[in-house]
Amino acid sequence: SDLLLGLPAALQLIVTGKLLKPSAAKRAGLADFIVPRERFEDFVHHRIALGAPKRRLSLTGRISLLPGARHFIASQVKKAVLTKTRGLYQAPLRAVEVTMRASVAPLPKAMEIERHAIQDLALTPATGHLIDLFFRKEEADKKPWPRGVALPVHHAAVVGAGVMGAGIAHWLASRGVRVLMQDISTDALARGMDRMHGLLKEGVKRRAISRVQMRDTLDRLTAEHTRVPLTHEQIIIEAATEDMALKKKIFADLAARCGPDTVLATNTSALSVTELAETLPHPERVIGLHFFNPVHRMPLVEIITTPHTSDDVIATATAFVQKLGKTPVVVRDSPGFVVNRVLMPYLMEAVRLYESGIPAETIDEAMLEFGMPMGPLRLLDEIGLDVAAHVGRTLVAAFPDHLAASDLLDRMVSTGRLGKKSGEGFYKHGARVKRKTVKHDASELEHVQHRLALLLANEAARCAREKLTQPPESIDLAMILGTGYPPFLGGPLAWLRELGAENAKLELQMLAATTPQPNAFEPA
Repeated sequence: SDLLLGLPAALQLIVTGKLLKPSAAKRAGLADFIVPRERFEDFVHHRIALGAPKRRLSLTGRISLLPGARHFIASQVKKAVLTKTRGLYQAPLRAVEVTMRASVAPLPKAMEIERHAIQDLALTPATGHLIDLFFRKEEADKKPWPRGVALPVHHAAVVGAGVMGAGIAHWLASRGVRVLMQDISTDALARGMDRMHGLLKEGVKRRAISRVQMRDTLDRLTAEHTRVPLTHEQIIIEAATEDMALKKKIFADLAARCGPDTVLATNTSALSVTELAETLPHPERVIGLHFFNPVHRMPLVEIITTPHTSDDVIATATAFVQKLGKTPVVVRDSPGFVVNRVLMPYLMEAVRLYESGIPAETIDEAMLEFGMPMGPLRLLDEIGLDVAAHVGRTLVAAFPDHLAASDLLDRMVSTGRLGKKSGEGFYKHGARVKRKTVKHDASELEHVQHRLALLLANEAARCAREKLTQPPESIDLAMILGTGYPPFLGGPLAWLRELGAENAKLELQMLAATTPQPNAFEPA
């Protein structure tokens, strides 16, 4: 690709692994022609007769051939890679080195350089974890539920036109499902439709979809504020406020309006799906479908099953999520399910460390260096401190032996500091706010990082012991896709195995003894 594109463009594609659509590949210089499949053979014979097309490097490509330019370009690419990855991924840096050496070597030598680099990288733990992750995700994306019969879903209803409801409705419609979005508030419906228009326009702007696809998606969407029959819908997804009494009322109404085989799903992030199901005449058709926000970007959907859920309903939900292009992880109903259950002790401990006097920037930096895409306190600001406090109270009530409520979060919420949406949480937010530069102490960073990483792993081990997923390794997949846990580490359970069970147990016991009770450090 260096010979085709010039070094700058080639390196950009190589280190990012970016895939190009045919039109983009032609603009970049990777392809000369784009030919319809049915004309391909005739076109090839025609081009062979004409001879190879003449190629001319771009200006930047020609500049990269000048003495010294190659090393400058490589150093700039390396700098960009280190900024983005913090040096946690070896492959992009090795790719720059191989490109620099191989592009000026004879072909046999160039192939040898590349082969040795691949062999070296293949032996690293990170490669093993990433290959394992690839196959686990492929299996989750394609393998049907082993029991029951999956019914096809062509029509769906989404109840609630808020951020999550509109996000789910948009995604379903964009994947070919006819969607009826319901809300008792016409204002909420209007805001929901505006939100969907915005998502579609952004997709067109980024060339992710065409204007025709945008039109077709909108054609599959219907908004309704009255109690219309729901007998044609194969699945109904409730995405109302996290209030059990409200959800029970909504589900009683839905059960009266839908067909006998309609799957009733809730998008709750922490409330008991079993309690909700047991209020209905046919609890076997109730299931949880926990989409993550923002729906159009987050690949994971937790499928929450209750003791009553039938295999047909689980099979239908699994096939439906796969049809949407999302990755399903089937989880037994338990407070917080898997992702929020594992995440919440980690977030609460980060708040406790902040209360002890460690700066928010240091706590977040520690976990960025670990490989998380965002530090825990900045994540809390993104989620909303009111939402986090609500989920926290739900989990504290369920697990009082190892979780404690955060008085600090409650105080911040009571004073209107809700995070990014209010302009201030653990950080100040806004276009004019400059991020504060903090000098970090290396030993403090290491202390915070190991403490929080152990908490994530220990809670994941508790979930595995309780058999919330089958196989237990699905917990690792859920945490990588749902929280951005570093893929190269393989997930919290994989990290724990590499640390060693006895080492982890000793460290957790020491932390449990030196941390105010209740705490989540007691070994699982």
